[in-house]
Amino acid sequence: MPNHKHKIESLQGVGNFEKIGTYQLPIKVDGKIFSFSVDYFEFPNDQRYSVLFAGDIKNGKDILARINSECIWGRFGSAQCDCDWQFDEAKRRIEKERKGIIIFAHDQIGKGIGLRSHALINAEASRHDASKPLYEKDIWYEGFKKLGFKVEYRDFMDAAEILKHYGITSVRLLTNNPKKINELKKYGIKVKREPIVVPLDKFNEVEMMIKEKKGKHLLRF
Repeated sequence: MPNHKHKIESLQGVGNFEKIGTYQLPIKVDGKIFSFSVDYFEFPNDQRYSVLFAGDIKNGKDILARINSECIWGRFGSAQCDCDWQFDEAKRRIEKERKGIIIFAHDQIGKGIGLRSHALINAEASRHDASKPLYEKDIWYEGFKKLGFKVEYRDFMDAAEILKHYGITSVRLLTNNPKKINELKKYGIKVKREPIVVPLDKFNEVEMMIKEKKGKHLLRF
């Protein structure tokens, strides 16, 4: 990192984190351009977040919100998971309301196990029973357990702190994951759930069913 000798106005130390922002980005979804504001947050635990928001969210109530964990496979366009679809769908819904916030967690790949470990799970699952494609295997639950990982490592305290930074104490959370709902409530955020369920197809069906049955996600296919 360069040693900045002059004061940088966009870099702020705020409470328990560092914030950089705000700037505007034209963001493309479905061939349309949506305008979002962007802030960057970094916490002492080295957890990094980019926040996309639209409209006047400060001190707002029942703000439409999404906590989106990084998924490199979704960025590649993987049809096996719902990560990229949910991210785009959150942007669509926020644009429709012209108000809302997405907290993008850069360091929560694979429910917090990291990129290397998540790649290892996929590779080992592919090696075992090579007659079946990866999208027909349980890499979401059993794949983690076979290599000695817990199924979930994420904590959403930072996300709650970010919401509070904007004065947001109640949200309509775009999620199917009860853990996100319960943790935000634990950290003082009032939560109403907004379902965000991907259409089923042959590539994502196994993973979605595992999320519903073993992960207790609120899907109800």
